[in-house]
Amino acid sequence: MPIVTLDGRYVISGCESGDTQIWDIEQGRRVRSCSLQTDEWHYPVNYSPDRQWVLTRPRRNPNSTTKEERYIWDIQSGEKILTLKGNVNHPVFTNDKSKVIGVEKGQISVWDIKTGEVSVSMEEKQQNPIYGILQSPIPDTIITQSMLSDTLTLWNIETGELIQLIQNQNIFHPIAITPDGKSILSVDGRKTLQIYRYREH
Repeated sequence: MPIVTLDGRYVISGCESGDTQIWDIEQGRRVRSCSLQTDEWHYPVNYSPDRQWVLTRPRRNPNSTTKEERYIWDIQSGEKILTLKGNVNHPVFTNDKSKVIGVEKGQISVWDIKTGEVSVSMEEKQQNPIYGILQSPIPDTIITQSMLSDTLTLWNIETGELIQLIQNQNIFHPIAITPDGKSILSVDGRKTLQIYRYREH
């Protein structure tokens, strides 16, 4: 599935040839095509904040017995930078591109880009599957939400510590974090925009 960059200017898509293509939405034209050094069809899943790397998952044969993997590629050269072992869902890059945060088997994990290994794991206390992850401008802080949950969870990705729980009477979805990282904007089931203040320690 194609993904749209945060600034809304570009779409990143994959194709059967293994290429990753970047399209300018306003102009409606392809601005870059990157040939990944692979024979498989890869779906782009996310990209680094500077749009120099793309994280992909290969199209999986339903009958395959091989373990799930995710890959990070250099968009300019097409070279593979790293292989992440496991079925990594909702992956996001940290702002400095040193880590990838994702969900595997119901828990949040942090992968170190240099080693490809999991450096920290955090167990979500909610029973429902994790709906998504937001990277905060505040260093080492992320926000997660469980599906059909009325709770947002703030984590420290260096220590795995749970920083804060934000609860509401209705199910709500975080949509953005203010540039200073101190407020979270969300929309609840009543289509009401709400602002929550991050409690600093």
